[in-house]
Amino acid sequence: MDAAQIEEIIRQHGPHISTSNGLATGTTQSVCRLTSSSGNKTPCRVRFKGSQSAEESGPASPTDKGPPHNFSVVATGIFRSAFPYETNLPFLMGMQFRTIVTLVATEFDQETATWLASSGIKHYRIPIPAHKDGKTIPVADLAQIMRIITNPCNHPLLIHCNKGKHRTGCVVASFRALAAHNERTDWVAPGGDFIAEYVRHSEPKQRQADVEFIQGLSPRDLYMAIAAIEEPVKPITAYGTDR
Repeated sequence: MDAAQIEEIIRQHGPHISTSNGLATGTTQSVCRLTSSSGNKTPCRVRFKGSQSAEESGPASPTDKGPPHNFSVVATGIFRSAFPYETNLPFLMGMQFRTIVTLVATEFDQETATWLASSGIKHYRIPIPAHKDGKTIPVADLAQIMRIITNPCNHPLLIHCNKGKHRTGCVVASFRALAAHNERTDWVAPGGDFIAEYVRHSEPKQRQADVEFIQGLSPRDLYMAIAAIEEPVKPITAYGTDR
């Protein structure tokens, strides 16, 4: 991103806090090319460009300035990126985030950790596994994450993993599935195809296991898991309470 693009993102989204209602329970419908109204999975053919990868990866290298790698707008008040560093602090401050959700166990550098502790931002760390060696994201963890990111009281919100590709991509796809299930047109993926969205953000190393996870998403099961949460995850640093 060049300076003009960064300035435009901050101008449009930084001061904005979503005031729309959270996901409402409602009529079940087919979910974006994944699950039909009869419950049958619709096959989705995905043609990957570049290589596929199942290896574990650490955080992306720090950017010189501006947003973290792979920074992007998901929906009004919801953003995604790779792991943020000290060099990204001016940009993050300009975005006026209320909440940051970290999907890996990696610790922030000292400057970023100090800023988080003093800023009043709610920081949730919910490490989830990469889809490799037979591992998959536990539905209970995914439900906790969905509970946080679909709550407008937590917006503006940033969700990130190491590279902003695989774990973040699967979480965003889950969010899109819930949005389609509830006819939240302002939260659906561009073109209604959130597998294509995953592929676009994970290039050039997509994971077939991620695509299979996305194809198998069941919004109904995810809603039941959200409703079954007895003890919400607490933020590491917080002001007030998680509403």
